[in-house]
Amino acid sequence: MPSNNLLPAIQSSGYVQSEIESSEYLNHAPYTEAQLELEVLFNKNQRMKRIRGEFDIPKLQELWATTPARVPMPYEFVLDLLVQMCIHKSTTASVLIGILHKHFMYDNMHDIDKLLVDNMPEEETQIAMQRCAEALEVAIEVDYVDYDCEKEKFTQVFQLTAETTKDLHRYQYPLPMIIQPQTITHNRENGYLDTVRAGSLVVLKGSKAGHFYEHNDVCLDHLNRVNRVPLKLNHNVASLIDNEWKDLDRKRTTETYQEYQKRCRAFEKYTHTLKV
Repeated sequence: MPSNNLLPAIQSSGYVQSEIESSEYLNHAPYTEAQLELEVLFNKNQRMKRIRGEFDIPKLQELWATTPARVPMPYEFVLDLLVQMCIHKSTTASVLIGILHKHFMYDNMHDIDKLLVDNMPEEETQIAMQRCAEALEVAIEVDYVDYDCEKEKFTQVFQLTAETTKDLHRYQYPLPMIIQPQTITHNRENGYLDTVRAGSLVVLKGSKAGHFYEHNDVCLDHLNRVNRVPLKLNHNVASLIDNEWKDLDRKRTTETYQEYQKRCRAFEKYTHTLKV
């Protein structure tokens, strides 16, 4: 469910609430067009596409072309591996195999069998996972990824540019709507205009009971009433917020230096997002 609509008292664009006769006016163009653009821009589902675009360049294709051929390694596998490492930073072999073994699913199958992917024999899945594990070993050798033997985890080698990282931090969360949300009529609506975002559950998927609410009763009338209440940011209060984290000037006795650096980066990320 989106946040309640936020009346556009946007200082940078020159809008002030007194210039707007009613909130119903905001549901007309160009406000609806602006709302749709914001939903597309701040859609977290664009993250994978954005990271792929960062790495899908001739330089990577040239590196992939020189990869040892003893283990089949599709280019899409390499690309998805780099994307997943950017997301996870550090992860286990089981996680990567679970995500990436799909790239090796069809090697032993005829084209007609691809239509039966939902009924894939278990032995085919096991073969694909084994091939994926072998490809990950080669990926370590050619420095697509690193592997920490002590922690038994894969670690990131290819880094995103500072500009892309900044954009991903900025655009990963949906903003409050600048128009009144659409009326919710069933549990697979949430008020947004964009068809991709609007098709998600009214109850967040992250909730442990999210699947329960997909087909059971939700008080949609109440949600629609709440969504009709316009909100406005109190800039005087927001400007006084100061982010304070403790123990950033030194490493804790219970953490490694890498964990300390990770904590510092998290603080910088949060602070930057707070000020944007």
